[in-house]
Amino acid sequence: MSNTNVISVDPGAKTLGELRVGENRLSRISRRLSGPGKKVTAPFRYTLNLLFGINRCVNTRFSGKMMLLRLICGGLFIVMTLVPMSIPDIMAANFTTDAIVLTAVGISIILGLFSRMTTLAGAVWFGILFSISLEKYEPDMTCAAIMMVMAIFSVLGPGLYSMDRYIRRLILCLVRAGKKKTARCKKGGIQYNAYGSVDRRVS
Repeated sequence: MSNTNVISVDPGAKTLGELRVGENRLSRISRRLSGPGKKVTAPFRYTLNLLFGINRCVNTRFSGKMMLLRLICGGLFIVMTLVPMSIPDIMAANFTTDAIVLTAVGISIILGLFSRMTTLAGAVWFGILFSISLEKYEPDMTCAAIMMVMAIFSVLGPGLYSMDRYIRRLILCLVRAGKKKTARCKKGGIQYNAYGSVDRRVS
């Protein structure tokens, strides 16, 4: 008695069929496995590039010069904060708001840690101070110089030799891993669709 819904498989024979994983052909799956991994969507990548000031166009030669400029300017910002203060004030942490902003931006520039965001905030802060000094007809050129330097750093970004590069890469890796996990959960299990004819040649 023959039942077309039941197929017996001979270990020495190869059944003609098609391997499917989540309704996808095996050839398509193999191309997907051998090809590049899941890419992060362009808008999210552009947002990270905008926040950190780092993208694939940044080269190592420019990054080396930028790191040297970061170290020099960040050190100058910290020195400008500490030199006018006395040692008891420094030990007691009696910092003004301007000194706190300048020190925070200096440390951020040296480390390259959220440097674009901190320099942009610092440029806005010292720009406000400069505009206030203009209203009093006593332009503060120190604030203007600091504002210009911070604006330049906020536009150029920190370069590859910075903490921002590794933070950006970590975020992209986490998002890519989350996309792979989601896609794996949607695919489902492995199926084998066997046909009625059997190849009697030994595989």
